[in-house]
Amino acid sequence: MQRAVYPAASRRHGENQHLLKECRARARETGWALRLLECHLAGEAAAVGREPGTVQAHLGQCLDAYQSAERALVTGMEERLTASESEQLALGYRAALARAPTRPHPRGPHAGWPGQIAFRLHAFWDGVLDAIDSRPGVARPE
Repeated sequence: MQRAVYPAASRRHGENQHLLKECRARARETGWALRLLECHLAGEAAAVGREPGTVQAHLGQCLDAYQSAERALVTGMEERLTASESEQLALGYRAALARAPTRPHPRGPHAGWPGQIAFRLHAFWDGVLDAIDSRPGVARPE
């Protein structure tokens, strides 16, 4: 979403920038909740003291709020895009998804050229960690 949809929404939404801001804010909040869950599952000292149910409940709330904001953003975009623009956006989304990081990185920049560099570095490093962890289903297509 950050590499394909948000930039297109920024160019196309004009007066509805509040939808994009809300979606970005919910995405950041969800990224932090995912990071907390990852830390909790990995047994990191700062997160392991939390009750598993509260970590999962917080993530569920964040995902619900993000899904609602994303749905509003996408609906607004569908009203403004032509069929060919929608197809181009979908292709761009699939391409970004294929090379995206596989872990949450809420601390890093997400916009502009710093976000582009961070995206690539995070994706590379996550690929290294995925190989070390032998994580199934995250292999990158060649």
